[in-house]
Amino acid sequence: MKQFVFIDGENFVHGLVHILRSKKLIHSRDQLSRINMKTLLAEVCDTEDSNIRYYATRIQLPPTTSELYLTVEKMRKWSAKWIPYLANQNVNFVKAGLLKARSSKRCSHCKKRTEVLLEKGVDVRLGVDIAAPAEKGAVIHLFSSDSDLLPAIAVARNNGVKIIYLAFEGNENHAIRRASNQMIIIKKSAVKKAYEEAKK
Repeated sequence: MKQFVFIDGENFVHGLVHILRSKKLIHSRDQLSRINMKTLLAEVCDTEDSNIRYYATRIQLPPTTSELYLTVEKMRKWSAKWIPYLANQNVNFVKAGLLKARSSKRCSHCKKRTEVLLEKGVDVRLGVDIAAPAEKGAVIHLFSSDSDLLPAIAVARNNGVKIIYLAFEGNENHAIRRASNQMIIIKKSAVKKAYEEAKK
């Protein structure tokens, strides 16, 4: 039976940063450069035998005149280190969608627009891969708290795919938990251990 681990990249990193900050191991996302995936997923699956896919957007730099240029450039540089590091641990990077700077709606008070970052496409690609995995009867370990994936989870289960929802301790999505066959909580202590082992 083929085993997959589907990771919503932004959701995953946000959870790691939140936990590591609470443990006072890092202060910002920039300081997260390594994580031992084998240790992190030890209670979940065999990382050597599982197809691990990390879904993330391609980053499009806005014009240098944009107020978000430096922020996006910083994210791009961070990603350029993070993705190859994960690839060396048997993690496959799936480029899905694009991260772009866009003007927001006008403020109802000052009538001004500000620039915001919008991520488009990851949930769509993730949903397609959940609903139609490469093998029937597959087991998908899903790391995402995006409720937009609920229809894809329902289709997958109707097709005989087992969905195991992965969530960091204290950050569970109850709707996805109910929609899945099973839920596994990745404890904060496991995150701390995986981070510290990667730093050795």
